[in-house]
Amino acid sequence: MNSFIKESIKSLDTQLDIIQTCISRLADDDIWKKFRQETNSIGNLCLHFAGSEYAFIVSIIGGKPFI
Repeated sequence: MNSFIKESIKSLDTQLDIIQTCISRLADDDIWKKFRQETNSIGNLCLHFAGSEYAFIVSIIGGKPFI
């Protein structure tokens, strides 16, 4: 595995740890609560982010089908 891929995986893992730490500090209700009508909940934003990352990394870079 080349160094770019290794560093990319390391960076993604670090970012995931930060996200998990932040979310673990919230109550379940706060994760899904919309604090203003015109915004999305934190949970909804995380779902969209995960889907985008999957589409980009797995499908576009990895050449695998988007499921």
